[in-house]
Amino acid sequence: MIAKSLYTPVCLDGPQVKGQLHAHTTLSDGDFSPAELVTRYEEAGYDFLFLTDHNLWRDHSSLSTDKICVIGGNELGASSREHVLALGFDSGEIDGKQDTQSLIDAVGENGGVSCLNHPHWSAMPISRIHELQNYQLIEIHNTLAFRNGASEGNSLIWDDLLRAGRKVWGVATDDIHHEYDLFGGWVQLWCDSNEPDCVVDALRTGRFYSTEGPRFESIEVSENAILVKTSPVESICFVYERGNHAHRVQEDEDGNRKLLKGARFDRSPELYVRCQIRDTSGKRAWSNPIFVS
Repeated sequence: MIAKSLYTPVCLDGPQVKGQLHAHTTLSDGDFSPAELVTRYEEAGYDFLFLTDHNLWRDHSSLSTDKICVIGGNELGASSREHVLALGFDSGEIDGKQDTQSLIDAVGENGGVSCLNHPHWSAMPISRIHELQNYQLIEIHNTLAFRNGASEGNSLIWDDLLRAGRKVWGVATDDIHHEYDLFGGWVQLWCDSNEPDCVVDALRTGRFYSTEGPRFESIEVSENAILVKTSPVESICFVYERGNHAHRVQEDEDGNRKLLKGARFDRSPELYVRCQIRDTSGKRAWSNPIFVS
């Protein structure tokens, strides 16, 4: 029997904006100038772009166009392998050589959104990831790390945090430094505009999903069930505290395959449910967790 009032009802649908959270330019160790990088992402259909050079904040709003909003950010902690994104405020006064917890705290004290970057690539022990507190985001896909073979463990780390009761949103980023880092992972926000305040609020509240290509068209949460609608995909998997429940394409008697465009979850997990989808090319998308009331 399904428990009553298992979830807090919510409906995520309507307009979406596409954006990149993690990008480096020639102002630090990237191959593209800020203007060149903005042009590349604008031509690829992105609605917003954070420029996050190492320990360097700049006001890049003058590079915005009528198609793409360019927002200043910062990747703090470049002196170690523990890196933190600072999003949503002028972070230029923060000393990036502080210990990681101090950096996260400084972002929060200034009203920003912090992200723990590429934990698998950074070889961070699980104990250290749990020790750090108050970061709102964690990278579950990082194109640079993924193409170097060190990103696959991030979703396992995310689930370990969620099982411990931590409320952390998962993000996909490019961490663009070079040509081959472009357009591998991004976020889609349920947001009315690409203006900085709207973007930062959606990131803070988890009104987004992360993707390598597939789309969540909507996520509807009633008191006792979760209904997702997606672009055509090969599998839809609901992941929760003690396991997962997957829907997969099956062949009919004639060998025809009909792709999935949605699925329903009405089991009773203990802490959270998140949804992961995969298309026929193997590309994935991840919803944020839905927590049990």
